[in-house]
Amino acid sequence: MNKSLLVGGALLLLMSLIILPRSLTKFQIKQSGQLVTVQILRLPPCDYGYRNKFMTVKFNNARYTIRTKCKYTRNLTEGATTPMLHNPGSDIFVFQQENTLSALLSDIAIGIIGLLIITIALFKIRKDAHNTRLAKMPA
Repeated sequence: MNKSLLVGGALLLLMSLIILPRSLTKFQIKQSGQLVTVQILRLPPCDYGYRNKFMTVKFNNARYTIRTKCKYTRNLTEGATTPMLHNPGSDIFVFQQENTLSALLSDIAIGIIGLLIITIALFKIRKDAHNTRLAKMPA
């Protein structure tokens, strides 16, 4: 049981470490990125589902596929242009109304929860080992 807690906490921590850099970059772009105009080439199908949709935009004669939510693309049409936040040299674009702080905080929370689970598991493993040694001692 304790080892499965350790593995679960490690997986949460690993997941957080994988997604945290992109969330941090999106947050930084939201804070200090420059407003650019992109042309919408393809909108996501929003007839079903809500999250994790992809749209294609064109900026400086290059195509980018952006992971987005339908709530940001609801009023957009293919072929039109829209302003987005972007840092030069990056492939990340952020809608002005996107809440990047909540995504960053949730990614950090996942990592903290993973660390807490690992800590609890290590304490339980240590306590079990101590109790096992006491049980083996002659009376």
